[in-house]
Amino acid sequence: MPTPDQSLQQPIACSLSASEYAARMQEIAALVSRALLSRVQIRDGVRLTFEPGMDIEGQLREIIAAEARCCPFLRFEIRPGADVLLLDITGPEEAAPIIHEAFASAMSEAPSK
Repeated sequence: MPTPDQSLQQPIACSLSASEYAARMQEIAALVSRALLSRVQIRDGVRLTFEPGMDIEGQLREIIAAEARCCPFLRFEIRPGADVLLLDITGPEEAAPIIHEAFASAMSEAPSK
């Protein structure tokens, strides 16, 4: 995973093809529909709060690893909270539309709980 300084030097572009991007959004939407509790804007990105659980954390880590390969300009930090998992997704200012659009799309595709 790139360091914050390296992230700032990366081109702001996802390397996924259209079909790969669609598949990734479906994967994220499935996890979101199952376990997302909240989404809030933070400095330079978003904070997603998920239900705890080893299977949820494992899926989040897989998605983070995949996203780090195709969008190296993004920074991901996952950590436990009080009975939740917190995922901060941040990046350079130019990446803000990508961060907000991608996860907003996943949430709009996910069925309501």
